[in-house]
Amino acid sequence: MSVGSVFSRIWSYFTSDSGPPLIRNKPVRELSSDELATQLSNSLEGDSSNSEALEHKPLFSWQITASELSEEAESLQECYINEMYGDCNVDEYEEARRGLNAISAATYQDIMSVKGIADNNADYYQQLRAGNLPSDYTYRLSEDKWQRIKALDVGNIYIFGLLRYLEGEKSKLEDDFGLYFVPSKAWMGIAVDKLRAKFSREFSGEGLEIMAGQGALSHFLNENYELKVKATDNFKTHQHIVSEATHCIGVDVLEMDAVSAIRNNRQAAFLVVSWPPGDREIQGGVISDPNDLDILDAWACRGPILFIGLRRPFAGVWLTGSETFHKELLEQYDPEVIEAYRSKSFALRDEAVLFIPKKWEAVQGLQ
Repeated sequence: MSVGSVFSRIWSYFTSDSGPPLIRNKPVRELSSDELATQLSNSLEGDSSNSEALEHKPLFSWQITASELSEEAESLQECYINEMYGDCNVDEYEEARRGLNAISAATYQDIMSVKGIADNNADYYQQLRAGNLPSDYTYRLSEDKWQRIKALDVGNIYIFGLLRYLEGEKSKLEDDFGLYFVPSKAWMGIAVDKLRAKFSREFSGEGLEIMAGQGALSHFLNENYELKVKATDNFKTHQHIVSEATHCIGVDVLEMDAVSAIRNNRQAAFLVVSWPPGDREIQGGVISDPNDLDILDAWACRGPILFIGLRRPFAGVWLTGSETFHKELLEQYDPEVIEAYRSKSFALRDEAVLFIPKKWEAVQGLQ
């Protein structure tokens, strides 16, 4: 299932004629993101210089008065809850109201700060086109601003929806290079150093990437950090391979399903999993990849796992690995988040995490 399908309902909601309560009665469909940002910014009145007031004053009260909310309660139910959640009940309606109330003016300003930032680092893409591992990120953003954006609660449907609206659905990394993770020296060197430090004996550097797609992650690990990662993929699930990516990266990927690859590469000291398949929509509901737990069973905690993906559901759907897969990961491994990793999307934030077997010292002693 494509990432776009997960928030299609959210996207249509924020670009519909009716619009969310936050921007209702404005011709959202006809506005560019810059124009929308201007209109929304104009609503910040009076207390903009008072940081304490901004932190605590709900944006909701600035946009819709109590009487307007009462008059439009039925419209709010139909426009928001029915589109977001399907069948409506009182609890969901109250959740919707609480979600909007949670957006303070300060939070709103942090949301608006993402306007025009996505894919604004031309140097990053120039390095990638040359086949080199970029030294920075897909956008230029100070560490302080990144931490504030990172702290935004994307579990709040209004925050998530506005971030997605402002950053847009297009992604140069996906569209031009077929990549979902963000390759960068800014975090990969840190991840490799953490990985090497986990081995008390001599580290062979041999690893295995499963569900590797075009194998870009293995390529960059091997070319830049003297690792020996073998890339494998069954070529049956979603592939996003474009000529520009394969031309500049050029890595051999062995055709093999994930479980077979693990069983046939016993020498691999660590496993690499980047943006694995998640839940799939079918008629009448959502199903998870039954291969999830087979992968963990086959690997059997014999070494660390470098995982890149999303570790929470969006719109009720797990995009990279099933809920059960992530639950088992946390039961069997201790996660070490690579804090230097920055996702390409401000709303749909993936992470780079090194998972260490909880019985790793015992495993080391047997090797």
